[in-house]
Amino acid sequence: MRIAVIGNSHLGHMAEPARAAADPVGASVDFFIERTYGTAGLGVRDAGGDVVRMPSIRLVAEADAGTVVDVEAYDAFVVVAFGISAISLVDAAQKYQRDTYRGWLPQFILSEAMFREYLDAVMERTKGFRLLRLLRERTDKPIWLIPQPYPLAWAAEREGDKFARYADLRAAGEQGRVRADFEAQLGRLAGIGVQIFHQPEETMEDTCFTRPEYGLADPADAGEGSFYVRGDFYHMNKRFGEAVMDPLLLKGVLPGGDRL
Repeated sequence: MRIAVIGNSHLGHMAEPARAAADPVGASVDFFIERTYGTAGLGVRDAGGDVVRMPSIRLVAEADAGTVVDVEAYDAFVVVAFGISAISLVDAAQKYQRDTYRGWLPQFILSEAMFREYLDAVMERTKGFRLLRLLRERTDKPIWLIPQPYPLAWAAEREGDKFARYADLRAAGEQGRVRADFEAQLGRLAGIGVQIFHQPEETMEDTCFTRPEYGLADPADAGEGSFYVRGDFYHMNKRFGEAVMDPLLLKGVLPGGDRL
């Protein structure tokens, strides 16, 4: 079995666990990783040989797997993150918010129905939604999504503008609605046949946050330039990658994996 895994920086902590899960069963995994210094747009080749490029997803032309995902060459596809995250929704709510939100309200307030339409539009603009739709239009083979993880829990405890929104939603008791909003977006993708790998519950706390031990940032590391000092509450570590890739590949993507 051959699997194409396409992702951005959030794929970094999952690559090694993915290989470790695939190798024992003779599966191969090719990685297509977005790079800020990439020189070629990701391409998707359909069964007829036509290639559609996504210039917004930049790859290194010299990468082992190349820059084109050939839908005929792979048995399954895994897309990682690309803006599909609860963080994107929380960020979007800093401009427009539902009128029943119990915390800080921005300048523009929307009815519940309009707010949901707004969130739909926000997600449709992400690289992830556009890539998944592009793949689904060109193949009926299995497509999986690993969404970007929920923010690390300490984001709601730090001072500063980019952390205040998380402290506010926690104080307002809005964690459940944040998660429900995100699950609704994942449900839209499930509706077009994308299989969703939901973040494992054991990695989460307080409904819509990731446990600190799964983050690259160590709250005890106050060294200059550390992930914590830089305020990186969204990148996870290898332990998180193992918690995701092992069950995904062994029980989801690989045939008969649940019997391994």
